[in-house]
Amino acid sequence: METRKRTTIAIDVILWIITAIPVINVLKECIYSAVHGTIPFVQSFGNVQTEMVYGFAAFMDTLQFYCIFFIVFVIAWGGLLVFTLGFTAYTYIFCKDAKKLEAHFFRKERWRIMTLQERAEKAVEMKLSGKYNCAQAVTTALADQTSLSEEQLKQISAGFCAGMGNLEATCGALIGAGMITGLKTEGQGTLGLTRQIQEEFARRCGALKCKDLKAMTDGKPLCPCEDCVRNAVLVFGETFGLD
Repeated sequence: METRKRTTIAIDVILWIITAIPVINVLKECIYSAVHGTIPFVQSFGNVQTEMVYGFAAFMDTLQFYCIFFIVFVIAWGGLLVFTLGFTAYTYIFCKDAKKLEAHFFRKERWRIMTLQERAEKAVEMKLSGKYNCAQAVTTALADQTSLSEEQLKQISAGFCAGMGNLEATCGALIGAGMITGLKTEGQGTLGLTRQIQEEFARRCGALKCKDLKAMTDGKPLCPCEDCVRNAVLVFGETFGLD
């Protein structure tokens, strides 16, 4: 990303140098005419003796000469200027977002080099940090399986804590795994895979609803939130063959 950024800036600088060279040469000729004088080019075609002009009149006369007799080059230069301005705008936007894009790709690469078990434990850490609900922990840990950023997935899954909006319905961790399934499959065959994940999740955790999973037995919940998060990531990974 950094190499591409530097290359883009270098190309932009080169384009501006190429664009500026003809302008500098023409201005040099115009200034020379203004100082040393020139014969107005319209009148110089006749045989009548014409007085030389100086200053601004000579400057404009020389400029007019170049614009008329080199019209093709002027048009080509105008096209180059428009292209250079457009490339400069692209360079500005690219460099402005480069850091954000680099961070985005780095985060995704970070998840790819983790084993499935390490990914599941990282999801549990996020849940226990208090900054992520169950759905957010799962979707973030599986972000590299989608085209969305971690922050986007965290926002999308924000309302699915404590069983769908704190109503103790379907487990948020399971919903998170279902969301990633839909994004990864792009809606093709999603239902069957989600059902498969749901059945395996229920087998491991003992229930599907948050209320049932939190039900106390001998002073302990059937399946604590961290185990639900861990199992959701593991079941998803095993279903899609993640290492």
